[in-house]
Amino acid sequence: MICHKSQGLFGKKNTTERQEEKEKNTIQTLKIDGIKALKTGQFEHAKAFYEKILELKPNDLDGLIYLSKIYIREHNIAPAIEYMEKVREIAPNSIETKVSLTNLYLLEQQYEKALEISKEIIATEEKNTEALYLEGTAYYKLKDLFSAIASLTKCLTIDNYQIDALYLRGKILFEMQQYNNALEDLDKILERDKNNESALLLKAKIAEATSNMEEANTLYEKIIELNPFHTEAYLSIAQLCINQNNLDQALAILDETIELSPEAAASYHLRGSVRFSLNDKEGAMADYQKLIELDPSKKEMINGEFKSL
Repeated sequence: MICHKSQGLFGKKNTTERQEEKEKNTIQTLKIDGIKALKTGQFEHAKAFYEKILELKPNDLDGLIYLSKIYIREHNIAPAIEYMEKVREIAPNSIETKVSLTNLYLLEQQYEKALEISKEIIATEEKNTEALYLEGTAYYKLKDLFSAIASLTKCLTIDNYQIDALYLRGKILFEMQQYNNALEDLDKILERDKNNESALLLKAKIAEATSNMEEANTLYEKIIELNPFHTEAYLSIAQLCINQNNLDQALAILDETIELSPEAAASYHLRGSVRFSLNDKEGAMADYQKLIELDPSKKEMINGEFKSL
């Protein structure tokens, strides 16, 4: 009887082992299927595979990470954060996970949370330039400009050509009207990448702010030469023309802008204003209506302009 019971116990153990092995093989197959689905662009299928993995093994890192990436691709940040927070619970010392989470919280405009996690990283790795840049970004979003500059300067002390940090510090200095210092950062970017559109655009804004309109126009034209679909550069040139009361030229530029990028709402707003100034009320009305169609949030803003038509 005793031997018989022991065999029963051993048989039960073997059944458990076989079940665990089967589950392990199922998860591995689902992971392979998930990767194949991702490679072929079948993201909903991939999501289903990884969700099934988490049903079988809720703390599976691959399942959590890939589901987070899929949601990021869908611009659905809240569930992406939820999955990455679970990854952080499982691997609390992973710097890569914390960096990913900080970026996600910035995207979700949860700047205090982003700041908190970036500081966690820096407490562990004080020379982590990515974390220092993210800390500076969080401070900037929280409108603490001096702390932002301090974080970015620490980053740049370690890596003097960290492009993102140079650009953000230059942007903050521009907003603080420290134009010469801002230009120093932008020129460092352009030494490495002479065609950096963001740096060229900000440099053009500084030229405008310092009343160097000819240089501003030249820089905007260079940006358009590099990128014929750069709407902001077109709009900036049009605004320069408006400021010089050259409305016909501004209108011609805006017509070209809209032809190239017909979904850019800001172009219709500016062209509507120009048409109104040229006494083309029908054209202005059409542009304002298109603006509201593309960006319904602008409806209240232009109510006054509609009333004038």
